[in-house]
Amino acid sequence: MPSNDPLWAAASPNPSTSSWFAGATTTKLLVILSVVAYGTMHTQKTFPAWQFDAQLIRDGQWHRLFSSKVAFGTPGTALLGTTLGVLFSRQFERELGSRRFVSFVLFVQIVAVLLEAGLLATAFPYPWRYSGPYALLGAAFRLYHVHTPRLHPRFFGVLGFWCSEKAVYYLWMLQLTGSGGYSTVGATATGWLAAVLYTRLGSTSSSGIAHLPTVLDIPDWLVALWKPIGDRVGDVPPRLLVPRTAAAGRPGFAPAPHPIFGGQPLPPPAPTVRTPVVVEPDPAAREQLLLMGFDADAVEQALRETRNDVNRAADRLLNQ
Repeated sequence: MPSNDPLWAAASPNPSTSSWFAGATTTKLLVILSVVAYGTMHTQKTFPAWQFDAQLIRDGQWHRLFSSKVAFGTPGTALLGTTLGVLFSRQFERELGSRRFVSFVLFVQIVAVLLEAGLLATAFPYPWRYSGPYALLGAAFRLYHVHTPRLHPRFFGVLGFWCSEKAVYYLWMLQLTGSGGYSTVGATATGWLAAVLYTRLGSTSSSGIAHLPTVLDIPDWLVALWKPIGDRVGDVPPRLLVPRTAAAGRPGFAPAPHPIFGGQPLPPPAPTVRTPVVVEPDPAAREQLLLMGFDADAVEQALRETRNDVNRAADRLLNQ
C-alpha cells in the first residue's frame, strides 16, 4: 500500500454527516487518549508516577521517558495544549494523510526520547520535570510555522505594528511552552528538532536513496490490525482536502501534493495587481492651504499624497 493511502477506513458513506475530525482520525484518537489518561491519573492520584523526572529516570525509572508524553499535568496546560494540538494536528493530518501523519508522530516521539535520554546520560545538571506531549506540539508547531502562510497580514495592530492571525497561535504556544520553565521549553525543543530532521531527510537525495517517509511507512500488517478501530471511530474525509490557503481562495495553491515530506513545492501566489486610487484634493482643504500662501500646484500634489490631511500636507509644503 502506498505511503499516502488512508490509514483509517471510513465509518459513514455520507460526507455531510462527518464530524469536525473528518479526515483526521489519528488526531481524534490522540485527543481521546490524552483526555482519558489525564482524567485517570488525576482521579486515581497516580500522576506523579508517570511524569518526567530527570533524577528518577537516572535512578532507573526509564518508563517515564514514554509515559510523560501522554497527558498534561495541570488543567490550564491541558486545555491550552489540547486545543493547539488539535488545531495543528488536524490541519496537517488532513493535508498529508493519516498514514504518513502517523509515521511522522512515531518518528517525533522516538527522536524526542533519544534526545532526552542522551541529555540524561551526560552531566546535564538541570532537573527536568514535566508532563505532556510537548515534543509532538513542538513538531506540529514547526510545520505550522514553516508551511502555513499568513492569510491576514493585518489581522490586528499593537503600538503601530501589524500582526497576522498566526501571531495569536505564536502567543498561545509561547505561553504553553514557558508554563513549566526550562523543562517544557526543552521538551518542546526536542520536538522542533525532530520535525526539522524529518523534513530535511524527507527530500530525495542526489544519490537516489529513498526519502525518509518511504522508509518509515506504516507496515501493511499494522494497518490491517488497526483497521477495525478506524471503522468504528473514523469519519469520511471531505471530498477535497486542500491547504488553508487554497480553501481561502488565494491563487497559486494546489491541494496536493504538500511540500512538507518530499512532495513537489506548491507554486507561489500569483502577484496581485492593484489599481492605484486617485485622490482628488478637497476644495476646503485646498482653499485653506492657498490662504497660507502656498503654490496651487504644490498644494494639490500635497493633498493627493496625504489623502487630504491638511496638517500633514502643510508640514510637507513647509519642508519643501
